[in-house]
Amino acid sequence: MECSREKMTAFLDAEAILNALKAGGVDSWEGYNESLVEYHKEKERQEEVEVLIGDILHIIFEGVGEPAGIGCGYGLTEDAIIKLENILSDAFRTRRK
Repeated sequence: MECSREKMTAFLDAEAILNALKAGGVDSWEGYNESLVEYHKEKERQEEVEVLIGDILHIIFEGVGEPAGIGCGYGLTEDAIIKLENILSDAFRTRRK
């Protein structure tokens, strides 16, 4: 995965702002938890997709030798994994509507 310097700086700035807000007690403000409901749903969905991908890969590659040796993986490209994640994400989105 690649991340530009600008994007990394933006992430670090956002993290610093979030830390300052939490230190200031924002997490006890009225409506705080309600405002994070969709975030938590998406996070849970992403975790379900990751588990499902692991299960699928286990089923697909069960009993298949690893070409580069034990523990080296099955030679899947990052692009292939991203495509699989997208397919499963779309499936979960459709299922939850």
